[in-house]
Amino acid sequence: MDIQIEHECSQCGGKKVLSEATRFFSCSYCGVGSFILPDRISRLFIPPVIPSSDESSHLLVPYLRFKGTVFTVSSRGIAHRVVDTTQTAATMPSEIPPSLGVRPQAMKLQRAASNHRFSYLPKTIKNKVIFDKVINISNLINEDELYHLSYIGENISLIYLPLVSDGNVVRDAVTDRLICDHSKMEEALSLGAADSFKSGWQLDYLPSICPHCGWSLEGEGDGVAFICQNCDRAWELTRDGMVKIKWQMVDGGIQAHCYLPFWLINEAIPELNIISFADFITCVNLPMIPKQEWHQRDMSFWVPAFKISPKSFLRAGKQATVNQWKIEPGKGKKLSGFYPATLPSSEGIQAVKAILAKTTASPKKVFPFLPRIKMKSRGATLVYLPFFDKGHDWLQPETGIVIGKNNLRFGRSM
Repeated sequence: MDIQIEHECSQCGGKKVLSEATRFFSCSYCGVGSFILPDRISRLFIPPVIPSSDESSHLLVPYLRFKGTVFTVSSRGIAHRVVDTTQTAATMPSEIPPSLGVRPQAMKLQRAASNHRFSYLPKTIKNKVIFDKVINISNLINEDELYHLSYIGENISLIYLPLVSDGNVVRDAVTDRLICDHSKMEEALSLGAADSFKSGWQLDYLPSICPHCGWSLEGEGDGVAFICQNCDRAWELTRDGMVKIKWQMVDGGIQAHCYLPFWLINEAIPELNIISFADFITCVNLPMIPKQEWHQRDMSFWVPAFKISPKSFLRAGKQATVNQWKIEPGKGKKLSGFYPATLPSSEGIQAVKAILAKTTASPKKVFPFLPRIKMKSRGATLVYLPFFDKGHDWLQPETGIVIGKNNLRFGRSM
């Protein structure tokens, strides 16, 4: 389930409820469209229900929220799991809940802001420690030799649970449940003093206009790439703002009712002697005879630029990569039926190793080399491929990729 966040428009202050994945929104009051820059971790809190005479007496305990797909490649094979969890991000008494459970999904959250006078406990546990715990919870790593680990399509945020002092005890400010004696909380406070809201926590916004021509950019709220309908330039929303990207498409004619985006990532892998597409076919030991022209074709990987179930994600990436010689992208032109790109190019590059592992028919020749591979992408191009309507599925005819419509819907909530 998505987290719902009460958001305040940066222009007029109008209230709007957004999902945690929202990067683009248009205010229903002033009509101004804005991008939320992914340059800072979101800090959210569960609104306290138990009143207090002094708002600063509410003590907010941090939890790291992780939602995404974990991929591992080990001597046992490829494993993956969609993980959605919150874990305590500060050293706390044992009485403090180790996880928030379903509370973040069951209640509308609010963004930490300067107008709140809460006391925020600092995050004292490193992300790596929490991520290792997430991996252990997911049971993806056993005694097998691990060759690769990646997190794809993740949303990471800090969610604060409000507590309130009531005499000599501390209570949950949402449920009014007794948590512990005040003395135990003082021990936790000795590890790091609580602080008020910091200006560096404030989110950054950009106006939703094309950096080249000034035309209004439009798209889905969870999109990360946008195409200007006026100048046909494509832009990716990154930590550094809007970055111009190359984009192409394969025209599917009147039969194509849906265009799904893929990242075409030019990536040679010298550690496996993969420079050309022919080298790749030989290395992964597929039952194909490389054509002569494939020796002159630079190697590239095709990664879905949208979120779907991890099994389908790897399968679609494998099929598009292996059958890339059948695809001839041309100049892009904005058409109806374009599905939003919801996976950044940086995460597409992270997925290359997993797709390489999925593709090979000789794991013993490829898996042990994965830790040595240094990703040095020569660029990523956004390519829209046409898909034909086949009832419950979408079919890409050149590559044979089949993606269920329900799978796409599921991906929007990942």
